[in-house]
Amino acid sequence: MIWIGIVLAGALLLMAALYLLGWFLPEQVKGESEVFIPKSPEVVWAALTDPETYPLSAKMCRKVEMLAAEGGLSAWREDIGSSLLENKVVATEELTRLVRESRDTVAPVTMHSECSIESGNGGCTV
Repeated sequence: MIWIGIVLAGALLLMAALYLLGWFLPEQVKGESEVFIPKSPEVVWAALTDPETYPLSAKMCRKVEMLAAEGGLSAWREDIGSSLLENKVVATEELTRLVRESRDTVAPVTMHSECSIESGNGGCTV
């Protein structure tokens, strides 16, 4: 009987430790990266704006469902098995800039991404 109490106390301590750890995590995380792609801006733009062929969730994506466009900007939902990601384009400048927002329908996670394309040197920098 004492072992049950020890196991329950251990489980409660573990849950409390994880809860307290969450208080120390940042609310927002920002990152930047840059990559040179030896393709024309037109080819890169086509890939960035084709969520059915190149979903944001990459290999985790099981299915892409296109949604009604909002103001002429695309929107789609990606099924990743344990959750759904709702994505939409919020701003675009043809061949040079793409801004997207995403939110997970299960976990309290959102994403704002901005892609800029600059051509040069036989390809483009994204």
